[in-house]
Amino acid sequence: MSTDGAVRICNCIHPSARDIDDAVSVLCNGGLVLMPSDTTYLMATLMLRKNKISNGVERLYALKKRHRASAFPWLVGSWHQLEVLGCELSEDAVEIASKMWPQPVTLVVHASAAVPQALARPDETVAIRMTSHPLVAGVIHACGTPLIISSANRHLHEVPKYFSQLDSRMIEAADLVFHGIPNVCHGPSTIIDCTEGETRVLRRGAVPVSQIEKVLGHRILS
Repeated sequence: MSTDGAVRICNCIHPSARDIDDAVSVLCNGGLVLMPSDTTYLMATLMLRKNKISNGVERLYALKKRHRASAFPWLVGSWHQLEVLGCELSEDAVEIASKMWPQPVTLVVHASAAVPQALARPDETVAIRMTSHPLVAGVIHACGTPLIISSANRHLHEVPKYFSQLDSRMIEAADLVFHGIPNVCHGPSTIIDCTEGETRVLRRGAVPVSQIEKVLGHRILS
């Protein structure tokens, strides 16, 4: 699927219904949408199309030159979706999701049967985050399903917080591109592993670990 490659200016605070509808149309047809989020500019697609892994997921793997063992994160519209995509959830995982989301904290949890094996990590875990960005949240709500996402950068290149940092090849690869104004990207999310009994920090990011520890009432392993 492809479009004329035009970049669309999007109001990040009050996205239009047309912007959301057009993004949903592209995604539901197996396309890729490049858009701003609360963390970075993202490339997004949907998981399944007609009970098969969507063409968008295949394209995203090829675009990012990503090994199949490195599964993409999922972006959800409600913390309750953690209970759909995850299983054997720890108390810390539920506490973080229910009290901190949609702050940019990604949780790594055991994948439930709702996650196709091809989209889970080799250790049968999945990374999940909730977004606060009005455009992205609106798209997820309208799709009625979580998004598969990746930062819109080439492998080992700068993660884009601003539209000006986007690689032209990423823009050309997308079926729909949004330039968000004003910019509300705060940088990569903090990643917390909640799978091994003891909660661990996998990546320090936009939310300070000390803030998460305050919510949990205990230290997190680094």
